[in-house]
Amino acid sequence: MPASGDFIIKPLAGVVDVIPASLEERAKKDFRVFLTIIWRHLLSVDPSPIQLDMAYWLQHGPARAITMAFRGFSKSWITGAYALWRLYVNPDEKILVVSGSLLRAQATTNWCLQLIMTLPMLAHMKPKSNYRQSSQMFDVGNCIPAQSASFMALGIGGQLVGFRGTCIIPDDVETQTNSLTEGGRSKNRESVKEFESVLTPGGVIKYLGTPHDSDSLYLYLLGLRDANGVPVYQARIWPCFFPNNEEEKSYRGWLAPYMGAQLRKQGPGIIGHSTMPNRFTDEDLENRRAAMGNSEFRLQFMLDLTGTMLSKFPLRAKDLIVMDLDPKMGPDQIIWGTTAPLRDLVPMGHDGDFYYGPVDVEKRTMVRYQEVAGMIDGSGRGTDETSLTIVAYINGWLFLLYQFSTQDGYGPETLKEIARACVRFNVQVLRIEANFGDGMFTALLQPVLLAEWRAHNERLPDDQHGGTRIEEIQSSNKAQKEKRVLSVLEPVTQQHRLVVSRKVIEDDRASVAAPEGDETGKHRYALMFQYTHLTRERDSLGHDDRIESLAGACAYFAPKLGVDPLGVAVRHREESYHDELERLLREDDEVVGRVGFGRPDTRVKAAQIAHR
Repeated sequence: MPASGDFIIKPLAGVVDVIPASLEERAKKDFRVFLTIIWRHLLSVDPSPIQLDMAYWLQHGPARAITMAFRGFSKSWITGAYALWRLYVNPDEKILVVSGSLLRAQATTNWCLQLIMTLPMLAHMKPKSNYRQSSQMFDVGNCIPAQSASFMALGIGGQLVGFRGTCIIPDDVETQTNSLTEGGRSKNRESVKEFESVLTPGGVIKYLGTPHDSDSLYLYLLGLRDANGVPVYQARIWPCFFPNNEEEKSYRGWLAPYMGAQLRKQGPGIIGHSTMPNRFTDEDLENRRAAMGNSEFRLQFMLDLTGTMLSKFPLRAKDLIVMDLDPKMGPDQIIWGTTAPLRDLVPMGHDGDFYYGPVDVEKRTMVRYQEVAGMIDGSGRGTDETSLTIVAYINGWLFLLYQFSTQDGYGPETLKEIARACVRFNVQVLRIEANFGDGMFTALLQPVLLAEWRAHNERLPDDQHGGTRIEEIQSSNKAQKEKRVLSVLEPVTQQHRLVVSRKVIEDDRASVAAPEGDETGKHRYALMFQYTHLTRERDSLGHDDRIESLAGACAYFAPKLGVDPLGVAVRHREESYHDELERLLREDDEVVGRVGFGRPDTRVKAAQIAHR
């Protein structure tokens, strides 16, 4: 298929209400003509060359096609116009538009219906008084009445029973919300299978969308093969920047030929620049990259599906041990394994990556945490978060007990919550970056923390008083942040030494919950999203406050982690038994009033032998 973005309508100058008959005939034969008329009617401008290239693909592409274009491309408008064009050419077409939510699909229906009502060229398509006409479905006025509406809107997973379609347009059925978890992605894959059962013979399915996850629905569809091993779907991709030769390889032949045609026409100087400069400048796109994070930007704007495979994400949920944790005590011995999947906890990572509980052992001794440390990743008010993470230590194991995050900066409520948490979990050391606010955070927190401990200690005997020491640390500006965080968390998690409280995961998920259809990107704030989507690429995350706070807390215990947890647990139990036995023997000496014979160690060993 040739590149076709340079097409223009020469006979039509500006916006006109009466379309010449000759142009109307051209509009029926060429969707690009139809689209240009609509663009001039709505916007008083022509579609850009790259948009016309997409229009040509929609008309002349295969019956099962996937169109992927970057956010802001106007692909939904173009595809809505394509649906109208099919009805304009053949009023007995049956169009089904499916979106990630019903509201989104209804918006497309209303937009198309308004075009019919306002564009003189489409006046003959206005629904008759006795025809269906609503925000969910309508019939065009010149169609033959049928059980299925001329145009129908549904949300993904909606009821398709009774509908028959000649053209199904799944428009952004994959969203940030429904693709966030493995369960959601699996549900999407099952839902789209329904399309085949309602498609009429000879009908077409034209997917339209932007990938939201490296395990995208679109990759799944492109992997489907028929009985002869031929791909069921073909794709075209229009990224926001002209890719270089190395980047082009990652598209596996799906890159729109338009890109190569423009490169040959304009020269290599366009590489790395906007493919739609009249709407998105290079500066605007780079600002979006900084706000979203490089990984998500490459998914949604560069459409780089192959460049963000699982090998790039070193942190996996399955490497954690998840269980209920006590705020004061933890198990001195614990075993990681994959025999106890926690399917009730919804992961925010990649396909096949689940949370797992510990492998049960018959004897699990609960002991007090040997040390508890907290880390604050501070921020001012704004889109970043102030995040506190509390981690405890026992015999080479780290226990993630608590995480608190807020966009309140260092307001009074934030300071109080941090102080209360330090007391509740008996945090001995609280680390704060000294260069954040030039020490202002420490100065504000110190009196609040002292007051909270004072109130707590008043209720306890003197020998049980506690306190938290604030330790200011200097952040390294030389080391790349992502590599610094991974240098801490990779060895800890890949050796399965990080035990995570179930409540931390549940609260983390609840903190970013959004209503259906909300695409504000709240999920980027979640610890477990940051954990499973962190890469070594600079600025790979749009928000990283929670994962930085976790890494800072774990880093405090780095000097102690060069030990074998199981060996330490065994030695600790032996030492405890030795101490307890010696205490009992000394009590026995006091009771009978005799002087012990030999060295105490000798008596203990003798007692141990007798015990065996």
